[in-house]
Amino acid sequence: MDSRKRFFRLVGGVFVLVVLGFGGAAHAGEPTISTVPVVNLPNGGPVAGASSKIIRTDKGITVSVKTTVNPGTYTMWLLIFNNPGECHGNPVAPDLRCVPGPPGVPGFDIPSCVLFGAGHVVGNNGKLNYTAHQQAWVPGSGPDCGNGLMYPRTADVHAAVRTHGEAIPGMIPEQIHTVGGACGINECREVQAAAHEEPLPLK
Repeated sequence: MDSRKRFFRLVGGVFVLVVLGFGGAAHAGEPTISTVPVVNLPNGGPVAGASSKIIRTDKGITVSVKTTVNPGTYTMWLLIFNNPGECHGNPVAPDLRCVPGPPGVPGFDIPSCVLFGAGHVVGNNGKLNYTAHQQAWVPGSGPDCGNGLMYPRTADVHAAVRTHGEAIPGMIPEQIHTVGGACGINECREVQAAAHEEPLPLK
């Protein structure tokens, strides 16, 4: 298997991603723009023609995912690791700097924040185009998310596309805005993923 291939799975309600590649650095003050492939889950194979882009500035990040999926309801979630240099790494994904997992499990890392990115109903053409903007220092939900995205230039940012199944009348707002929307009725799972890493500053 290609040593750069990474994979993604759901462990105890916390997302674990595996993807290809990571971006480069930019001069101070300039936006950093990098693009990585999107992979299918759980096998980690690349989605033909799909990509995810991140734009980093001192004020925040913008993450986009362009891909194709089966018709239905979907959400995109952003996992933020404010201090990726403190991550442990894991044999499960040796090329992935931070491997999120449930609290108390050795070798896994708890994301600083898990943030809602976007959500829509996808029609018969299967086109899913999500864009999410996250400002720095805006509080969010998560185990250590009081300050939200603290370091937009260097934080590891993982994106996960989650299906909530076919649209259910009266439940669509939940299906496209919450992690558990209609999951007691439909099968919910992460179907595609992308991960963005930036080189850490030299110490």
